[in-house]
Amino acid sequence: MIATASTLDTIINEGECVYSLCWDTGGPGSGAGVERVYRLNDLYAVCLDDDDEHYGPYRSLPEAVKAHEQLCEIGPATSEIVSSELDVAAIEALLVVDQAPSEPCKVRINGVICSI
Repeated sequence: MIATASTLDTIINEGECVYSLCWDTGGPGSGAGVERVYRLNDLYAVCLDDDDEHYGPYRSLPEAVKAHEQLCEIGPATSEIVSSELDVAAIEALLVVDQAPSEPCKVRINGVICSI
């Protein structure tokens, strides 16, 4: 399917948010945000907090998440990931730790505190 701005806007505006990743650096300005994936019917679109572009459409949620490092790379600023379609284990399988931290990253995934 060819992506058009209209198609992506429709998915985001009329669809359901099925994945969100929240982050907070604790810094001023743009030190926090939420990255989201929306689903309408069988198509997914990505809405990133740091730009005005929408991406997709994708045929699956894992495909959409893996296509954008903002949705799958986690670090100390990552605070929570919520998905209505993926369970904790499926989300953990998609994640990559941004840098080798001295301690595991603790992230709330679907309400469960996980060490990654």
